[in-house]
Amino acid sequence: MAAFDYSRALATSRRLIERFGKQVTFVKFDLVPANSSEPWKGATNPRTTAATTTVWAVPIPPSSDEELGIDTDDTEQLDGYQRRADQVLIVEPGDDVPDDLDTYNEVRIEGVPYGVTRCSKLKPAGTTLLYFFWVRK
Repeated sequence: MAAFDYSRALATSRRLIERFGKQVTFVKFDLVPANSSEPWKGATNPRTTAATTTVWAVPIPPSSDEELGIDTDDTEQLDGYQRRADQVLIVEPGDDVPDDLDTYNEVRIEGVPYGVTRCSKLKPAGTTLLYFFWVRK
């Protein structure tokens, strides 16, 4: 059986997100401990050596994610605590978007920092079509 070609779907998602979305900046903190023998002390200054990348995204209110077919509501059970998402971001996997975007810790929307609480990918047959990020202030 021949594999389905997702290139048209990928091109459409990129075009629509760039048309209706905005640019946001993802930040990946340096979480490597300064002293490996004392890892509980963490990195000296994780924000100064952070990696950043700017991508296109469409922010939606969390109540809309279920209408889009995303399989969760606006609250998520993590380690016994309820976390609420302030926004859900639909992100396009552009050519210059890093493959490890789902490991980034923070997103800045119009300069306001939001912590990433969850990330999901729409990835049929090894082709990432969309990222979904649940973020909160």
